[in-house]
Amino acid sequence: MAMSTGCTSKLVMWLIYHPVNCIVLFSDDKSTSCPQGEPSGRTKQKICPVIAEVIFKDYTDWGQAFNTYPAKFAKVIQDLLGT
Repeated sequence: MAMSTGCTSKLVMWLIYHPVNCIVLFSDDKSTSCPQGEPSGRTKQKICPVIAEVIFKDYTDWGQAFNTYPAKFAKVIQDLLGT
């Protein structure tokens, strides 16, 4: 499934506004100090379904498929992020 630029923009904006999730997703150093706030999940695998929902829930072309198969969309995000 190819992602359009709009999907990438949604992902980037969500990461900008949720920096604590960036630490969970992209830092191997778990001692990194966290900005204020709680991550959407304690592991990468728990955050990927949240990202899938942010990107696809209201997406015109994929929204209905996402609502039917959210776990498959979360798996796609996991694969894309290498988790």
